[in-house]
Amino acid sequence: MLGEELYNQVAAKLNGNDKIKLANLADGQYVGRDKFDALDTTRKGLKEQLDDRDQQLEALRKLEPEKLRAR
Repeated sequence: MLGEELYNQVAAKLNGNDKIKLANLADGQYVGRDKFDALDTTRKGLKEQLDDRDQQLEALRKLEPEKLRAR
């Protein structure tokens, strides 16, 4: 929206300013790739745990209460 020239001017003015981060979101990188990959790996692990839990719960539902008490 601002144009490449204005973006470059703003970037030059902010050079060395560690309080403000300038990001060009035009390329679609809203989150750093490393951060995204780490979060995606965590998400996949949690989904796997939930799937395992669901399978265990389903197996428990199929058992008869008398059989559980006998154990």
